[in-house]
Amino acid sequence: MDKNYVKSSIEGLKSPSSSRVQESLLKIRSKITINDNGIKLFRECGGLDYLLPHLRKPNERILDITLSILGNCCLEEESSLLVGKLNSYGPLVAILKTVCRDSIVGRACRLIGNLAQKNINAEALHNHGAVTALVTLIENRDKNTSYPTLTMSVRAIRQLWMVIDKREEMLSLNAVRCITILLTTECESAGIIKTAAATKASDGLRKSQEELITGILKCLGYFTTHVTASCAEQLQGDGRGYQCLVALTKTYESLSLKCLMNLCYLSPC
Repeated sequence: MDKNYVKSSIEGLKSPSSSRVQESLLKIRSKITINDNGIKLFRECGGLDYLLPHLRKPNERILDITLSILGNCCLEEESSLLVGKLNSYGPLVAILKTVCRDSIVGRACRLIGNLAQKNINAEALHNHGAVTALVTLIENRDKNTSYPTLTMSVRAIRQLWMVIDKREEMLSLNAVRCITILLTTECESAGIIKTAAATKASDGLRKSQEELITGILKCLGYFTTHVTASCAEQLQGDGRGYQCLVALTKTYESLSLKCLMNLCYLSPC
């Protein structure tokens, strides 16, 4: 890849013109950060230093593309560490708290999940309130919240759970209960568990809903390795968490049984 082309595209990120910045971002996403070599070259040319400030800009189109590029870049270890060092945590959490556009929120969740694969980033995200923001996002979801965004938020929480010293804090924030209740809600809407309020037959699971349930079960699989009474209690959710896990053994046998087997190590269960 031509290094001069990369540097020229990065120069466009410094422009006071929103249209010029957007044009440069599109070039970077479609022609530069498309593979490991491109991401590495973009980082080595200083691209991340000029990309991060756009997380603080009010232009939603620019913000959307910036998050997309950063999400891709943070699949590369050195870029992920550098993005953390460039103080990205606060702006990311602020996006979750203040932005309504679903695609932006989803990309922010994806980026948080990618960053959190490195323990140093995960710890910093905890300290900046990422768990609270993610739990609030899930609890306050509405018809405009897409399944892919929920899936990315659950994945981010799963990655943040890997910081062992923060697990009790996550329990105090009801992170485990929040995810379990989300599972119950989805199982109920799909007819996997019955509800007295049901008025019509379910049409079954959509692909995006299947992906969300798979993501939740993966998350619960990690939760259930933390065998404490408080964690087991939160895994009951609204009282039907275990019922959901049993019902899901029919269609998600491996993931559901892993959770149930882990729970068997707890005598109260």
